[in-house]
Amino acid sequence: VTSSTAEVCECDTVEAPRAENIYAIDSRLKDVREPSYGPVTCVPDAKIVNYLLRPAAYNKHKLPYKTGVKVKVEFWIQEITAISEMTNDFEME
Repeated sequence: VTSSTAEVCECDTVEAPRAENIYAIDSRLKDVREPSYGPVTCVPDAKIVNYLLRPAAYNKHKLPYKTGVKVKVEFWIQEITAISEMTNDFEME
């Protein structure tokens, strides 16, 4: 999908070999479903990132899932240098 105001990045244009509906991003970065028969221009990465991180769509305080994100952490303890039974404190490397 091209527009007279669309910026063309420095990558090569891609020929669409089949006349079928393809997903493309127009100059306003909205999903468009149109048949494409010719070259498709690409959108600069900075424009895509700015669209994805716009204030209306991205909230750094919102969890991606209700249960959060499960993360597995693995670490190795090399040495325990001090244990305090009075304060339940310890030091390790």
